[in-house]
Amino acid sequence: MASVNPPQPTSTQGFNLGRAVFGEPIATRDLPHQAISNFIGLAVFASDALSSTAYATEQILVVLVAAGSGAFSVAIPIALAIAALLIILTLSYRQTIHAYPNGGGAYIVARDNLGELPAQIAGAALLTDYVLTVAVSIASGVAQIASGFHGLQDYRVEFAVAVIIVMTVVNLRGVKESGRVFAVPTYFFLIAAFIMLIVASYQYLTGHLVPVVMSSIPDQIPIGMESLGLFLLLRAFSSGCTALTGVEAISNGITAFKDPKSNNAAITLTWMSGILIILFMGFTLLARYVNAMPSYSETVISQMARAVFGNGSPMYFIILIGTGLILLMAANTSYADFPRLAALHAGDGFLPRQFTFKGARLVFNWGILDPTVRDWRLSQLYHVANRNGCAYLEAAQYEARRRNQDRVDHASLYPHMAASDHDQRDRRNCHRDRDAGVHRDKIHRRCLVRHAVDSVSGVRILPHSPSL
Repeated sequence: MASVNPPQPTSTQGFNLGRAVFGEPIATRDLPHQAISNFIGLAVFASDALSSTAYATEQILVVLVAAGSGAFSVAIPIALAIAALLIILTLSYRQTIHAYPNGGGAYIVARDNLGELPAQIAGAALLTDYVLTVAVSIASGVAQIASGFHGLQDYRVEFAVAVIIVMTVVNLRGVKESGRVFAVPTYFFLIAAFIMLIVASYQYLTGHLVPVVMSSIPDQIPIGMESLGLFLLLRAFSSGCTALTGVEAISNGITAFKDPKSNNAAITLTWMSGILIILFMGFTLLARYVNAMPSYSETVISQMARAVFGNGSPMYFIILIGTGLILLMAANTSYADFPRLAALHAGDGFLPRQFTFKGARLVFNWGILDPTVRDWRLSQLYHVANRNGCAYLEAAQYEARRRNQDRVDHASLYPHMAASDHDQRDRRNCHRDRDAGVHRDKIHRRCLVRHAVDSVSGVRILPHSPSL
C-alpha cells in the first residue's frame, strides 16, 4: 500500500511588515506572562518621577534668582519641605494601591468616594498630564543632550520627533518588551547620578570640591533685586514640586505587575520615592555648594558635572547622556499609564469604546497612539494637570476614611447588620474592579444587581432599583 505523504508547507511566505516591526501576536491566554517584575516596573512607571530630579532643583533656583544669588540658601529648606510632602504622597498612594488593587489611581478613588464629576475632573487632569509629559520630557531631554553636543542644536525638533516614533513603536510591541528596552537607560542614569553624588561627597569631605567659575556659565539668567518675601518662597516651592510629577503612575498601573500585584506595586513605589528623595536632596545640596546658576543655555546638571568631573571629561558626557536619556524615558510613563486610564474612562462611557480594545500584542493600541498625535504646545498646563489629580486623590481618600469611620460606628450600634451593609457596599462597587475591556453601560455602572444574601447573619437583603 503506497504511503500518503502529508502536504508540505510552502517554502516562501509573504513578508508581513507589521509583524516585523511590532512582533508576532500574543495569545490572550499568555497575558499573565506579560506581567513585569519590580525591577522592570521601576523603569517603566518611575522614569517620569526620577527624571524630575534633573530639573526640579533648577526650577527652584530660577525663581529664587529674582531675589539675588544670596536667596539660593533657602533652596535647601524648600527641598526638605518638598521631600516631606513626597513622603506624605507616598504613604497616600500606598493606601490607594492596597485599597484598589485593579489600578485607576485618583480616577477610581474619586469616583467611588466623591462621584462622577470630581472623578472626571481628576481623570481628565491626569490624561492631560500624561499627554504633556511626552512633550515636556522629550523637549527637556533633547535640550539636555544638546547642551553638551552643540551640533544638535539645529536638529532638536527632528531628534524629538524621531524619539517619539521609536518610543511609540517599542510600546506597541508590548509592556514586557518595552520595559526591558527602557530599563537600560533608566538604570544607566541612576548609576551615573549616584556616582556623581558619591564623588562629589568625597571631594567635599576632602576639600577638593571646586565651585563653578561664574564667568564660565553662558547666558545666565539676570539676577533680580526683589525681596525674598512669602510669595516668592511659595512660588519657589511650587516650582520645586515638579519633583513630585509622576509619583501617581504606579498606582495607575498596578495590573502590570506580577502577583501579588498590590504588594509588588507598593514595594516599587517605596523604592522609587526613596531614590527620588536621595537624588533630589543630593542635587540640591550639590548645586548650592558649587554655586550653580540658572542659565538659558546650560542646565544646572551640566554645571554640577563640570564642577565634579571637569569640563570635557568622559564622566561629564556620561552624566549629560544619562540625564538626557532619563528625560526622554520619562515620556514612557505616559505610554504605560495613559492607555490604562483611558481604557477606564472608555469603559465608563466617557471616551470612545476603541480605547478599551487590545491589539495583537495585548496592549491598548489606541491609547498608545493617542498621545503620539496630540498637539504638545500646551505645556503650560503640565503642572496644573498633575497637581489637580493629586488634590482629588487626597480629597477622595479623606471621604473614604470618613465613610469607613461611619461604617464602624454603625457596626458598633447594629452588629447584626454590619456585615450585610459592608457586603452590599462591596457588591455595589464590584463592577469598578472589572477589566476596562468589559462592556459596561450606564446601568452597569450604577450596579443594577446587588448581592442579596448576607453571608454572616443570614439576613435576606432585597435588591434595590438603580438610581439612574
